[in-house]
Amino acid sequence: METTTEMTQINVRIDSSLKRQGDAALQQAGYTPSQAIRLLWRKAASHANRPETIADLLESAPRHPRQTRMTPVNKLETLYQGREASAKALAAFDVTSNLPSFALDPYDELMESFVLERYESQEA
Repeated sequence: METTTEMTQINVRIDSSLKRQGDAALQQAGYTPSQAIRLLWRKAASHANRPETIADLLESAPRHPRQTRMTPVNKLETLYQGREASAKALAAFDVTSNLPSFALDPYDELMESFVLERYESQEA
């Protein structure tokens, strides 16, 4: 016994240039626009209980920050990564050559103490 699926039609207005570019990209990937829309709708339906996942799939950058609990060690690693990125940016603009070598060293120690004290007391 064969089952039939009730079909419906979607009509969308879209900028003609964007449509041409999208059609070309989909064709290179081996999809028709209809196939791509069906896949998008299946993906949305399968994530119906997680709207933030759908938004993340559709947006180039996540709209909803992930609520992950970071340990003090993770926070320190993030702090040091930020410090390293800042140092690279300062070096790119030749700002660090004007600073004495010891100028930023105590900062790391103070921040490490702060992070450990603050987050260890919160976890206790």
